[in-house]
Amino acid sequence: MSSPASPDVLEHSPLLKIETTPPDSSVRAELAYLVRNALPTLLVFQVQFALLMAAPLYFAGRQSTAVFSAASLALTFYYVSGPVVVFGFCTAMDTLCATAYGARDYTAVGRHYQQCTLVLLAGCVPVGLLWAFPQRALIGVEADLRADAAAFLRVLVFAAPAVVLFETSKRFLQTQGRYAAPTYALLAALGPALLLHYAGRNAPLGAAWALVGTYWLLAACIAVQLYRHPECWTPLSWEVLHDVGPLLALGGPGIIMVLAESFAFRVITFLSAQFGEASLAAQTIVTTISSFSFQLAFSIGICSSVRLANYVGQRSQNYLVVVRAASIVAAFLSLSNCLLMLTLRKWLPLIFTSDPEVIAEARKLFVVVALNELGDTGNAIFSCLLRGQGRQRVCSVLNLCAYYILAVPLELLFAFGMGCGALGLWYGVVIGVCTMAAAEAVLVHRTDWQRVLRERWEVASR
Repeated sequence: MSSPASPDVLEHSPLLKIETTPPDSSVRAELAYLVRNALPTLLVFQVQFALLMAAPLYFAGRQSTAVFSAASLALTFYYVSGPVVVFGFCTAMDTLCATAYGARDYTAVGRHYQQCTLVLLAGCVPVGLLWAFPQRALIGVEADLRADAAAFLRVLVFAAPAVVLFETSKRFLQTQGRYAAPTYALLAALGPALLLHYAGRNAPLGAAWALVGTYWLLAACIAVQLYRHPECWTPLSWEVLHDVGPLLALGGPGIIMVLAESFAFRVITFLSAQFGEASLAAQTIVTTISSFSFQLAFSIGICSSVRLANYVGQRSQNYLVVVRAASIVAAFLSLSNCLLMLTLRKWLPLIFTSDPEVIAEARKLFVVVALNELGDTGNAIFSCLLRGQGRQRVCSVLNLCAYYILAVPLELLFAFGMGCGALGLWYGVVIGVCTMAAAEAVLVHRTDWQRVLRERWEVASR
């Protein structure tokens, strides 16, 4: 094998061909890797949702409608302006940490983790001020509801640092292939977190304080996992703040990408309310089921992203095998999710309601939502493969175009212009998401791998 190109040569010869080793893995081996590691990743998502969203809403709802409404509004605002932003920025670690780990540059893995954590902790200051004084952001909301939601948000200010510490540490471990470690942390925090929620069940802000306590529990439990796996830890120093350009170049588009998708689906919920309570309730049902199926595909996507970036760091053409394996899983899950949703559409609404009007509306929506699975599953996996290549900017542009130039205008056209109602909203989503998934698939399979390798090694040489 040829010796690695030196950093100086790479820097001054952008078209230099980087030597790679031929693939020595197989599609079967990569499929086994993806399926085996997607299961703990999926469990992480499910337990996180239960602890950080479902539990606060459940215990708030047990008190009164007013408390539930305030908690629901506050949590929606909180997640869009906090955890969603953190999650988007952490996509930079999918590229930087995983590539460095594949190259066995363990010092760089720790440095990128520390950079991401410190940048996001600094971002807690403006976000914390927004949560502490949210009245202007909640303009247009009824006065009492706004006051109650603002009080809820002020408590959540104390959770902000823990959100950052948990999310960056979770991603740090995952990019090393330690998918089970975050699962252990979540399971360790599960019992105490539920006790916190139960203890605050009668206090108007009990759910908020329980959520703060839960996040700090998670941060403490994930710290234990970091202690157990110290291989990539590097001593803290001011040098980690030098040259954060690559991190910002990937993290910024990552935020745009995640926010674009998050807001796009909230637009559907908002517009569904225009067609009555039954349509809104049916929309909530189909979105909940669709979100679960997305998480399964997204778990595969995260594992494939890490695996691909590891191989890029190793300069091994096994990244081509990962792409083939991930594409097979994407095709299988797309078809199976679609067929399963079509088959079970008569029974799925019964899990959530006994209202015949809502059930009938949900059954109609499931037909179109099932078609959306064909694109949404592919999007979950192929967008992760693009992130593993360091192409967050491409993903953000695709998301903005697919959702806001294509999907949302078509939603308005079909739903209101052509009188299709709530079904029309999903017609627009299906066209936008399927177009985006197809574009992502083409980009992944037509990747200029030499360019990807050069970009990753230029970052490594800085």
